Amino acid sequence: MLKKLIVSLLTFLCVQPVCGQSAIDAMNSGQDVNVLFKNEANGKFFIHSRGIGFAYRRLKHVTAKNKSVLDLEFTTLRHPKEIKVVGTAENNKRFVYGKVNSVYCLRAGVGIQHALFKKADRKAIEIRLHYLLGVTAAIAKPYYVQIFRGDAVNGFTQKSVPFNANTFTQDSIIGKGNFLDGIADTRIYPAVNARVNLSFEYAPLSYMVRAFELGVSADFYPVGLPMMARNPKENLIVTVHAGFVFGKKWF
Repeated sequence: MLKKLIVSLLTFLCVQPVCGQSAIDAMNSGQDVNVLFKNEANGKFFIHSRGIGFAYRRLKHVTAKNKSVLDLEFTTLRHPKEIKVVGTAENNKRFVYGKVNSVYCLRAGVGIQHALFKKADRKAIEIRLHYLLGVTAAIAKPYYVQIFRGDAVNGFTQKSVPFNANTFTQDSIIGKGNFLDGIADTRIYPAVNARVNLSFEYAPLSYMVRAFELGVSADFYPVGLPMMARNPKENLIVTVHAGFVFGKKWF
């Protein structure tokens, strides 16, 4: 009995590395393998209802259908009333009248990915649902515009200044200021974030990740986020998005 147990144990220990190495060799040669991958990493490029963004996601198997998720995301954020107009200068430089801040968001979240429908074969589609909770840091940089300063006697000079709804009219603005103008006055607005994503995974090989994803995200800011003059600061911002996911899996 003891002899059989020892033989079985030695056989198991010898076979496992061989099987693992065989799977790796098959993957390296471009073949598909039918194994359970413990790790996954992917990137996502997406368009949402108020901007664009990209994300990095790290996943690990918890059960056969569930994976833990760590998600990092960067997005732009526009106000729904932003409309670009042409300035008064001859170069026709465009700007957004009424904009007070350019906003970019950094999000970090953790959650679960659940496979609603697993692939029956490599040509099928796997449907997954993500639940994520996390935090957001909205980076608000003052929006600068270019105007003329001076008089007819001393001459006029072009100057970049923060937009002021009380003193500027659309006709008094030459165009948009430089990107770095006002960067020293950037403010951070913290928020809590919740996201739900539905993805459709269609990769032809089991160790690849290729998916189309739809989702909704909600950010709550305890201190309202100012974006446009003569508009209320925003405490709750909800966006919907669509994007493409690409990555790989490994043991």
